[in-house]
Amino acid sequence: MFGIGLSRAVAGDYALFVDYIAKCKENKGDDLFVISVDMPSGINADNGALCQKAVKADMTVTFNQAKIGQLMYPGCEYCGKLLIEDAGITDESFLSKEPHAFYYNEEIRDLLPSRRPDSNKGTNGKVLLIAGSKNISGACILTAKALFSSGCGMVRIFTADQNKEAVKALLPEAMIDSYSDSESFETITEKLELFFDWSTAVVIGPGIGTEKIAINLVRQVLERYEKDLVIDADAINVIASDDDLKALLGNYSRNGRRLILTPHLGEFSRLCGESIKDCKDNILVYPKELARKLHCTIVCKDARTIVADSNEKKIYINMSGNDGMATAGSGDVLAGITGAMFSHKKSAFDTACLSVYLHGLSGDRAAKTLGKSAMTASDIADHIGDFLE
Repeated sequence: MFGIGLSRAVAGDYALFVDYIAKCKENKGDDLFVISVDMPSGINADNGALCQKAVKADMTVTFNQAKIGQLMYPGCEYCGKLLIEDAGITDESFLSKEPHAFYYNEEIRDLLPSRRPDSNKGTNGKVLLIAGSKNISGACILTAKALFSSGCGMVRIFTADQNKEAVKALLPEAMIDSYSDSESFETITEKLELFFDWSTAVVIGPGIGTEKIAINLVRQVLERYEKDLVIDADAINVIASDDDLKALLGNYSRNGRRLILTPHLGEFSRLCGESIKDCKDNILVYPKELARKLHCTIVCKDARTIVADSNEKKIYINMSGNDGMATAGSGDVLAGITGAMFSHKKSAFDTACLSVYLHGLSGDRAAKTLGKSAMTASDIADHIGDFLE
């Protein structure tokens, strides 16, 4: 009934036709196979929005390229199995205009450089992980575990004293340094300066909280660190509530340092100052706007994670992963993967896209092994190695 140009609500006789198809499917079940051509009628091809009601297909056959509405929710749920077939549309047909979004569906081993046989633990990345607080130990452990599982050569964890024994017991591979509530921030700063010199990248944020010590840690990194940086979780919330830190963040990558932020939708909302609903409705637009404003790469985590970069025309729509990954600690695992991926010397945008893709693949393997309801963030980290050399 409708192709890729529909944006208004499906009404009148067309709505009756959609209801009739749905009723027939309900009555006949698997005996009736519904195929949509190009686009399920009632789905906006540009963003996947439901135009009041839509045909729910068992299979959709589209031509030459997937439409964004077939990738985003809820549109993807109405497509069934998506087949992309050649209809003879050439590159010239697009008048030299490239698609403004893309996704990966190939083997990630083919997207990453091979690990050098003459490498050592130092050349495979030395990441300083600033994570955890006196009441939260799991975040730093999960992130560090993901760093190692993603190929990082050395990990140094900087966390609250209360986490030392747990880290030693669960991650003997990691170096551990800590701070106490009684220490002056001058003493903590001196420690961080030494670790900054040692590291090749920093991951900051998982479980650090939003109290004064967390604010000071974030400020120290933004003011003094001079290498690649991943900012996640509580560090994003700290920055979102402090205009001075926002200004520091906006200037961070101007000398060529790679900067990646990995907010979930709530953190993204606080950072850009819009409601969660508006952010969700504009998830194909707002991440790019914020990336340009802050001169960085933004990973906006949702059912379909979007990656945008201040220097890129395209956005990345991640197609790997599943709803079982909506579990505590999943974001910490992604932060660890991202920090480890810096060692491949790709751009911040490519690093973020590959990290999100690998994170989703690992989650899919965990779901297949354990089931979506039973899987945990640790299970995601355990399966990272399935997809690497």
